[in-house]
Amino acid sequence: CPILRYLLMLGFPIVATCIVLAPALVGTFFREGYLVAVTPMRILLGANLLRMCVIAASGVLFVGDGLRGLCKIYAVIAATALTGSVILARHDGLTGIAIALLLSWALGAALLYWWFERRAPLQLEWSKYFRYALSAALVAALVFLVCRLVHHPLKQFLLGGLVTGVGYTLLLWLQRDMAFRNLVRILRQRAAG
Repeated sequence: CPILRYLLMLGFPIVATCIVLAPALVGTFFREGYLVAVTPMRILLGANLLRMCVIAASGVLFVGDGLRGLCKIYAVIAATALTGSVILARHDGLTGIAIALLLSWALGAALLYWWFERRAPLQLEWSKYFRYALSAALVAALVFLVCRLVHHPLKQFLLGGLVTGVGYTLLLWLQRDMAFRNLVRILRQRAAG
């Protein structure tokens, strides 16, 4: 599924880097009192990556009889998010709500995958997804190490973004990733006018 490939190729490094830079992001844009939001933010970043994948793959279900299945899947996601939020918020507050959302979107992704396996086998490129995730994790580890040298949140944020952009681009280029090269070609054509 090409759209999923491109979403994950771009989504993994953004999420991984933002998870590492969460304290710097909060420190840059908010007061120190908001640093308690770092853990829920990190969990919600993972939930949003899953949400992005579910929404992208959901477009296929709009064709034919898939709309009914899609409605059921989204109903389960909503019910899980609501129920989980009510239960977990009592004990864990915002972090509990974030966990409930992560679990609901993970369940939604699993249900959507199961629907595709039964009704319309979707060719998923697991090796590419894993390679993107591993590359993003390597870059995030590099961001973590490099940003430890800087103590100002704004400088960490800017440096982390630079390291991610250069490092991830270099890794995909060295891997000779065709989707990345196609994206670069498209961007060059658009820039040339």
